[in-house]
Amino acid sequence: MEKIRLLVTFLILTLCTNVAIAQNYNISNSNVSTCSGNFFDSNGPAGNYFNNENYVMTFCSSVSGECVRLSFSAFELENGYDFLTVYNGPNTSSPILGTFTGTNLPGLLTATSGCLTIEFTSDFTGRDNGWEASLSCVPCPASNCPSCNGGAPPANDACASAMNLGALPAPAACPNGVGAWTNINTTNICATAESPYTTLTGCQPVGNMASPAADVWYRFNITGPTLNINIAGMQTPNIGLYAGNNCGNLVGRGCAIGGGGILTPPLGDWLQEPTISR
Repeated sequence: MEKIRLLVTFLILTLCTNVAIAQNYNISNSNVSTCSGNFFDSNGPAGNYFNNENYVMTFCSSVSGECVRLSFSAFELENGYDFLTVYNGPNTSSPILGTFTGTNLPGLLTATSGCLTIEFTSDFTGRDNGWEASLSCVPCPASNCPSCNGGAPPANDACASAMNLGALPAPAACPNGVGAWTNINTTNICATAESPYTTLTGCQPVGNMASPAADVWYRFNITGPTLNINIAGMQTPNIGLYAGNNCGNLVGRGCAIGGGGILTPPLGDWLQEPTISR
């Protein structure tokens, strides 16, 4: 009986030593193939990240037919100065899923082609706790984006044929001061890039407009000092705003880049003159 008891004890100890421990990954300039683990800023879970950081790290699925997923459980960056950008693909030329700063949790981010690329930059002063996220893999989602299939481009494919939205609704008197929304159901399916293509840089919250891009154009007159634009239904919406009376004298006023299918930032103070967006 004593021998049996010793044998059972030995087996229990052996099983306990085989418990798997998740791999921790601190951001660095590297490429990783995995479907599990924890992802942290450069200082790991123990402390703040450092100043003057500039890292690009790519996670690719180690399982065929599955895509990497990041699930953030904690997020704290110096708001407006330090940025984490997540790209849907193997490098920073891939579509942007989102750019994050401050304490807004990025939530769940899933690749559609196997890999996610994460770019992190911090400025010369001010640090925060960074982030914690878990890595996993899930079956790659099917694309819900319709394709062109050889159709004709939209009527507003070029600046010269921009859709005229007229004068936007005037804002109410202060302190409310917000105009009514103008809602447009439109498409850029089969659109072609403007030629010559003038892209804008330094967009909100960070980055440059895609160039070239399947762009469409809209013309309108603003009636207040601030323009708010909301776009839904595109994987990585980009918008550029130009002021002028015709396509030959446009002046860039600003741009914004969205992620995860939406774009919602206000686009600043604009002169009250005809404005064209794409």
